[in-house]
Amino acid sequence: MDDVVFFATFDFPKELFDSFIKHIEPNAVALEIRSVLEAQPFKWKYLDSKQLEPFIGMHAEIGDAVITNENESYAPFMVKTFI
Repeated sequence: MDDVVFFATFDFPKELFDSFIKHIEPNAVALEIRSVLEAQPFKWKYLDSKQLEPFIGMHAEIGDAVITNENESYAPFMVKTFI
């Protein structure tokens, strides 16, 4: 798409964390994500897209709050369930 990069933010409560990990495919990626998200800072960047393409399904709604910082303003998707 003309070298345009898009980002999406998906927020969910801590109670959905195990469900989040359970629904990530492939499992090797799920285990990697679990390990980096168990301690702050919470950051995971997947660079090896030629080998594996992580996949997860979810039901989410656009949040009511708009978050603003020096670079952007955005409304995160609020995850209701992972599928």
